[in-house]
Amino acid sequence: MDMEEEKMNKQAAVETFKRDILPSIHAQYEKDGRTDYPARREAWNDFTDYLCKDGKITSRQYATWLHPAYCDPPHKEKKKSFDKEAWISTAKVLHNDPGVLEIDDDAKISKSEGGAWVSAWVWIPNAELNATTTE
Repeated sequence: MDMEEEKMNKQAAVETFKRDILPSIHAQYEKDGRTDYPARREAWNDFTDYLCKDGKITSRQYATWLHPAYCDPPHKEKKKSFDKEAWISTAKVLHNDPGVLEIDDDAKISKSEGGAWVSAWVWIPNAELNATTTE
């Protein structure tokens, strides 16, 4: 019986990134002693893209994992309020199905405890409408 390969968790991904990828960022972009935060974030995005395409993480993990804290400048405050674009892009990755269920780039968001509702368009063919209408 074939068992599906266990997916990597975020802690393992962060440790692997720090051990295997970050040293090359230091060598290539941080020779002058200045931390190159955009290069770190781009490398994290490339790394998680690879993990997802190689089946090591799920598309949900890929869509929802933020980059490690050492990829942000120390003075940058973390956003306390919700990020509308993040909710919309996550909803699109998880649920968008062109021609069936579509999510606009400016979809309405209703934040609640534990998550958020993201408005979407659901396609109903005329034949389905007529099949459910009673006279």
